[in-house]
Amino acid sequence: MSEQLQLPYQEIKSSDIVNRSFLRENFKRSDLSFFHIEFEKLQIRDGFNQRIKYEGIEELAESIKEHGLIEPITVDFLKSGIAYIEKGHRRYKAVCLLRERGEAFDTLPCLINNSTTSEEERFTRIYTSNMFSSQLHVVEQANIAVKLKTVFGIKSNDEIGKKLGVSRQKVDNLIAIGTASDEVKNQMLSGSLTMNDALAQMRANKKAEKQGEKSELESRITLPHLPEPKDNLAKDIKELNDLENDNDQEEVIKQAQEEKERFDSSREEVSLCLNVISNLDKLENQVSKFDIPEQSKDDISRLVSFIQKDMEQVTEWVNKNKKQNKIR
Repeated sequence: MSEQLQLPYQEIKSSDIVNRSFLRENFKRSDLSFFHIEFEKLQIRDGFNQRIKYEGIEELAESIKEHGLIEPITVDFLKSGIAYIEKGHRRYKAVCLLRERGEAFDTLPCLINNSTTSEEERFTRIYTSNMFSSQLHVVEQANIAVKLKTVFGIKSNDEIGKKLGVSRQKVDNLIAIGTASDEVKNQMLSGSLTMNDALAQMRANKKAEKQGEKSELESRITLPHLPEPKDNLAKDIKELNDLENDNDQEEVIKQAQEEKERFDSSREEVSLCLNVISNLDKLENQVSKFDIPEQSKDDISRLVSFIQKDMEQVTEWVNKNKKQNKIR
């Protein structure tokens, strides 16, 4: 056995390390418990993990072969005996590769979640636990942000940012990428399109879409008015309407004459009131000729009728007031 040379720093000896009893008495234990679980019990839950691209698995496998699985896999152990992987999908795939090559990995070190862990906590940790040594692709990050909003009901981008430990602007960009077309996502996954280029492209497409909608709306507004189809009965209908209007005019004149006989029209203020009533009658007869919707015609007719009734009361009051009112 070769003699160890003098270390350039302070050496830690076995006798210096405290035992587990000391640790249990003086420190609070983690909520996660560490166990060695049979490999066959470990499974990947369909639809849970958001990683699409698994890169560097060969290198990771070589590292695990040489040094062992240094960081345990985090799992949820079910009463059925299944251990669903929460964190450690790359490590699991690397071990699978080693087992295919004949390496003995019958059990794996695992940290087990407690029963109070929620689905939202598990899903959020997909993002937060993969942002350093094996960072998720931006499309994978975007899919997580979108699902936190749509599946877990976190509507506020600020709140999503707090859970993921990123800025609001980052979340806005991830949401935009996550709702992009599959073509854009595939281009980003293949490396032919960067995140900045994708965002710029989507903004340009959105601007062009809005401009197209505006142009279409303007073209509809400025379309030339097409002539109405020829109505062979139009002439006859016009003659009937003119005759009806003539009768209406005669009725208006008759009513005006009766009003003048009922009121003292020699008084200037009474005469003005009667003129207003007469003009309102003429207006009401002309409403039917306006080129406006029928509902608008009805509304105007009702309004004229209300004004007429008010003017009749005003005329009655003025007529009864025998003192001449000076018109200013």
